[in-house]
Amino acid sequence: MKVPSIIKKIPGYYFLRESFIYFKTLFSYVFLNQREKDEIIVYIDGGLTSQMYQYTMGQEIERITGISVGYDVTWFETCGKDLNGIANRPLKLEKAFPSIKINKASKEKIKIYKILFNKYNQKVLVQNLDNIDLTKPPIYLGGYWSSKKYTNFDNDYLQNKFIFKLNLDQKNSRVFTEIQHCVCSVALHIRLGDFIGSIHEVITPQYFFNAIKLITNMILPERPHFFVFSNDIEKCKTNIITSDISGHFNFVDINDEANGEYDLFLMSHCHHFIISNSGFGMYAALLSKRSKNKIVIQPNKNWKAQTETNRPSYPGWIVMDC
Repeated sequence: MKVPSIIKKIPGYYFLRESFIYFKTLFSYVFLNQREKDEIIVYIDGGLTSQMYQYTMGQEIERITGISVGYDVTWFETCGKDLNGIANRPLKLEKAFPSIKINKASKEKIKIYKILFNKYNQKVLVQNLDNIDLTKPPIYLGGYWSSKKYTNFDNDYLQNKFIFKLNLDQKNSRVFTEIQHCVCSVALHIRLGDFIGSIHEVITPQYFFNAIKLITNMILPERPHFFVFSNDIEKCKTNIITSDISGHFNFVDINDEANGEYDLFLMSHCHHFIISNSGFGMYAALLSKRSKNKIVIQPNKNWKAQTETNRPSYPGWIVMDC
């Protein structure tokens, strides 16, 4: 029922309204069974690799603490868009990786946890999960979190958890065959699109120029074949990969943003990687089993406003100025 505007002008109206909602929710919580009272709910949103990150964090929390973890996936019903509110961001975890079964929390329980036990601080983009005592549920974890204990995923762990099972169409099969037949394939991921004008700074063309030059010299006498992936492939052709850069480039433009799992699959079968400040390239590199001497070049900043100390990085990866 819509509240008349004159009622909203009554002194203390919003305080009374919030108090009523809080105590009503508290009353609902009392009638949950004990198991539901002792859970942790992890919020999942964003594109495929954001979903992978948040889901895996929840799995690690459950494994380490022994406390049941449920997932809030309602964002995909109420929003499901990129940073510009344009491109679709469907929930793709179970489709891309059928072995994964998401324990989805009920909407009623999500509502209760979100109001009463929410640890999310809207002023901080990436929060330190190590500051929260996860042994004392109920807890609701919205937003993005970093943690040396719960988000330090290694290659074997991720490769065993995220096993693709996709039906490739003719175009994807063709690119996959090309990658498989390459003696030295390099996945070059350039995140543009919704990063432009957002809190995530776009990596400079000079970074990619330097990275291409470095990786080319590192793998001599082999000649690299670069497979370029981006959410704005046309801009890559004209503004990033210019005539000043030598090499064999294949611009992969066969999948839209709603089908990013196919790009991730193709990238993960390359030998080496040049990535942007985005989880998409990072997870492709982590999931790749193609080369034992995998070279990964990553930018040195602009990872979701994270600091130098908690920027995601892995042993042997090369960090370059951007």
